[in-house]
Amino acid sequence: MQRPYFILVLLFCLNSCQNQEKFQKNEAAESNIYSIIIDELAVHLPPPWPPPNGLSRRELDSIKRIKLELVVDTVMFKTDLGFQLTESHQEYQPLVDEISTLDERAINPKTIKSSIGHSLVYGMTLEASSSPYPQLIKISRISFNCDTTKAALFASRNTGRLSGVVILYLLEKENNIWEIVYEQKVLIS
Repeated sequence: MQRPYFILVLLFCLNSCQNQEKFQKNEAAESNIYSIIIDELAVHLPPPWPPPNGLSRRELDSIKRIKLELVVDTVMFKTDLGFQLTESHQEYQPLVDEISTLDERAINPKTIKSSIGHSLVYGMTLEASSSPYPQLIKISRISFNCDTTKAALFASRNTGRLSGVVILYLLEKENNIWEIVYEQKVLIS
């Protein structure tokens, strides 16, 4: 009787260790992806008035280098949003479908950063910012494939009570670097 009990406890311990490793791996990936999305969603407000001939690439790049203060919500939200992907991205459909099954979870703010130097303020409303043009960035839980090389999430940016957008992002990890492979606006207000 002792032997089966011992084997059962051993199997439980091994499974717990594997789940903890997977959680830590996903947590690091979530932080990395959140940082990418922050820089992707930041909008320079108000946008400058374009010259008659449009903006040159150099002018656009200089606008993008402006550092902003962004409010970042550190609770990855639960959503019931769904989205049907095109044929070319069908491999991500199970990940998109899984997002609605994931519960909200907080992410450690110390692990989130802007790679281009935006100032991050942690909060849940635009009022957390002292900027005259506040922006609130939130993301849903992130769904990963089994080997953590593909990911899907919804992200939102709000610049006012009735001014916001929700975007579906699909990402892929190659050579240990996450890259956005697809984005689609899902809701606009």
